[in-house]
Amino acid sequence: MLARRVACVLGVASLALAIPRSAFAAELAIAMPSACPIDDDLAFRAERALGQSLESAADVRCTVHISRDGASYAARLEVQPIGSSEPPRQRALLAPSCEKLSETLALAISLAIASGAEKPAPAQREAVSSAPPSPAPSSAVTAELATPGPDEPRADEPEAGADARESSRLRIGASAALVVDAGSLPGVGAGAALGASLGLDPLELRVLGTYLPPREVSVASATGTAGAEIELLAGSLLACLPRVVRASEHVRVGACAGAELGWLEGTGTGVDVARSGGSWWTAARADAEARWGFGGGFGVGLALTALVPWDRDQFAIDGVGRVFRPGRVVGRATLGLSYELGSASD
Repeated sequence: MLARRVACVLGVASLALAIPRSAFAAELAIAMPSACPIDDDLAFRAERALGQSLESAADVRCTVHISRDGASYAARLEVQPIGSSEPPRQRALLAPSCEKLSETLALAISLAIASGAEKPAPAQREAVSSAPPSPAPSSAVTAELATPGPDEPRADEPEAGADARESSRLRIGASAALVVDAGSLPGVGAGAALGASLGLDPLELRVLGTYLPPREVSVASATGTAGAEIELLAGSLLACLPRVVRASEHVRVGACAGAELGWLEGTGTGVDVARSGGSWWTAARADAEARWGFGGGFGVGLALTALVPWDRDQFAIDGVGRVFRPGRVVGRATLGLSYELGSASD
């Protein structure tokens, strides 16, 4: 009798083992190149938040794209049931460090896998519901992106979000540049410029200091050749829209308008008695600029400037006559290095 009962139990057990089970497995992939080396850590955190291993979870594919966003780290999570022809659901995340981004991604992945299976097995449902909820990191920002409609932005279009974050920050900047000038002084020559800026929302205020070293001009006279050396020291106050056009993630195009005030100083040359004199320099100024940010707040800028002098005082030598007068329109080209504190798009 006992032997018959043991045989019955063994028969039921062998029948249960022979029943095929649905094979579930979640896939987690990090697209390369990645700004954060969190491959193994992310999988461990996701399994801990999910309450089970990825091999035993629902058959959902999660693909992570990680990049730098200024001083922060941005990630795009794509979630799609394996074998499905529907477009993947997407989620965008932003965190101040790789560690915080890994925590936020782990929670997002566990939620995506838990809700991504169309018909989860009972054992799966129990494992997910019994897993303790993981608190969302307070220092990270997440945004759920459902399948976009015709008027909604996609997650792979970061320009609008980057501009919104950048416009809400106070930006402080400094710059140093080489200036090529034609018209302020005789001929074409080079100088230097230093600047500081303060920006909020789309507007930015700048203060620039420009120095053009002495340039010589000479004219023929009855007694020989006489001339002068003339230099310019000026300051500019500009109101700028530095992000009129965003050509790419790191390149922006802007415009400025303002005024310049300075001092022109001239010293006679080729005369018996060399005298010095000067006059005020005042001009309206307009700039068109482009800036390429290469990370850490640093960038390279190129600007083209047009100035219209309000006063065009002439420099003259007694017995010789006029030797120089500024042009009606002055042109400059500026190439320099800048730094912005508070900018998130560079």
